[in-house]
Amino acid sequence: LRRIFSNCLRYNTTVDDSFRPLAVDMLTAAEELMGAFIARMEAPNIVYQPLLYCWKLCVSTLTAVINFKNPKDGHQTAHYFMHPVSFYFGGELPADYLQKVKRPI
Repeated sequence: LRRIFSNCLRYNTTVDDSFRPLAVDMLTAAEELMGAFIARMEAPNIVYQPLLYCWKLCVSTLTAVINFKNPKDGHQTAHYFMHPVSFYFGGELPADYLQKVKRPI
């Protein structure tokens, strides 16, 4: 279930996408149900690890970044940060990239 809703968040990244809030709601409901049914049956062993305690804050921050638009033309600007730099250069880093960026992510 986590993978389904995570994929929905990952692949629906256009500005004001209507699927993102739905995915968060469904993930919240799934986590509550899994915590109630799976986690309790196996106590004291933890078989269903909880999500990061601040996952909703992380998703809302990413959604705010995704919805950010260039004020001059109104286009989304987050797509530049959705993939590693090498993605935009055929799998290789530009020749002078490591001289300009000392600690690449």
